[in-house]
Amino acid sequence: MLNPIKLVLADPGFCTRVGLMQVRYALWVNLTEVSVGMAYGFAAVSLPYIASPEDIMKVTMHEGNWIATVLSMVAPIGCLMMGLVMDRYGRRPAMLLCKVPLCIGWLYTGFAPSSIHVIVGVVITGMGCGMAISPPRVYIAEASLPNMRGTLSAFTPLASSIGIAIQACLAWLFPWKIVCFITAFYTAGLIVLDYFLPETPYFLLTQTDTSVEVEQTLKRLRGDEYDMQQELEEIIDFKTTNKISKMTIYGTLQAILTLSAWKPFGIIAGYMFIEQISGASIMIVWTVEILAGSRSTVNPNVGNAMMSATRFCTAIVLTGLLYKLSRRFLALTSSVGVGVACFQIFLFLEFSAKRHVFPQICYIFYVLFATLGYNSLPFMYMSELFPLQVRGLMGGVSLTFWSLVTFGVIKLYPVICALIGLQYILLIFSVSSLLGCLFVAVFLPETKNLTLPEIEEYFKGFRATLVSQRQVMASQLFEASRNSSMIRQTSKTSANKPEKGKSIFNVPLNISGQ
Repeated sequence: MLNPIKLVLADPGFCTRVGLMQVRYALWVNLTEVSVGMAYGFAAVSLPYIASPEDIMKVTMHEGNWIATVLSMVAPIGCLMMGLVMDRYGRRPAMLLCKVPLCIGWLYTGFAPSSIHVIVGVVITGMGCGMAISPPRVYIAEASLPNMRGTLSAFTPLASSIGIAIQACLAWLFPWKIVCFITAFYTAGLIVLDYFLPETPYFLLTQTDTSVEVEQTLKRLRGDEYDMQQELEEIIDFKTTNKISKMTIYGTLQAILTLSAWKPFGIIAGYMFIEQISGASIMIVWTVEILAGSRSTVNPNVGNAMMSATRFCTAIVLTGLLYKLSRRFLALTSSVGVGVACFQIFLFLEFSAKRHVFPQICYIFYVLFATLGYNSLPFMYMSELFPLQVRGLMGGVSLTFWSLVTFGVIKLYPVICALIGLQYILLIFSVSSLLGCLFVAVFLPETKNLTLPEIEEYFKGFRATLVSQRQVMASQLFEASRNSSMIRQTSKTSANKPEKGKSIFNVPLNISGQ
């Protein structure tokens, strides 16, 4: 007998046509995230050429420091601006608009006649980079079915890693000005491509009183073979129950002051803070310096390449793990793994004076476990937990918080490391990450297979627990179907069982032998 859960209530699987349709859109919107990775990777791979004595620019060390750091300083402004745009005008216009300053910034940098103009170009690019971080994540969350949302959200950090790798290859093959023009051309191409994106059904829900546009968008996102009636009914019921409508400025201010907006922000900000004081960003920016100070027998540059490869491969594996495993399990695994890896390096540096390959092995494990949780889950939760009508704005606030904390820990690391030593920095990372397990266990919600309306209604107090109503219905339907099947089987068996004194052919039997 076919399983009724698969027939009625479960979302289509990954390898179905509906699943592959969602994969196509996730790959499409994450082309934007590739451009973000290219922006973040530009300074690291191009600055040595810009600052070289052979280059006509003659960049000083002070100017080079600004070129390397100014992007992270201005990105939070772009995050806030794009949050307002997403909630006011939509996810699709946000996808288009964020690429304009990126394109202008790359062109300005490529034509820059002096180092000051390079810094200005990087500032413009940084604004666009901040604007481009959030829209792909929110778009994927709102365009995906619940069983695919985690896997497709994991495409975003993977796309960023690909962008960094592409920028490194371009800088190796071409002069840095040509790299700027190539990146500008790529970004301009995305503007044309993203013009054909559909809007997400959840944003349309806030703009229209009918279900016609929502239904048309669902057809584009799911394909003609998908029976969207149940999903459409759930969306319309969510709109009616929660009084979803187009927001005014006053309404937006009221919405962001509610508990349903700030409770998720507290959870996400807390997890982001733990991520940063556990060294997630420091290990990316100061990798070579950390490896050089760890008495490893592996060359720091080779070790950095090994860690980058580990990060990339783990990001690929994570896309599959998120389809099978819960968010909380991955978060706890990440926190414990990072804490143990850092503690092992601390013990080595504190009690051994020898050079050994052991620190490099531990750093590889650090990157592996950090990629499973710290480098991906905070941003995934950011696109899931906030209320629909302020999802863009609160996502921008969250990214601004993350950017400021990241900038702070990266700037403070050399100072604190000089004061207390690398081994005690690693001890701080270890203790912070292990204590973070308590935060994950107590506060971090499980959102796997939950719809966005179910998550929002939980934080609004309409639901007592984060349990999928669809899963409850599926369980009840399965139990009822199983009981019905057992009754039919019992009736069939009873009907075929011969009565006493008769054969199965309904012929009287001669029991007495006469």
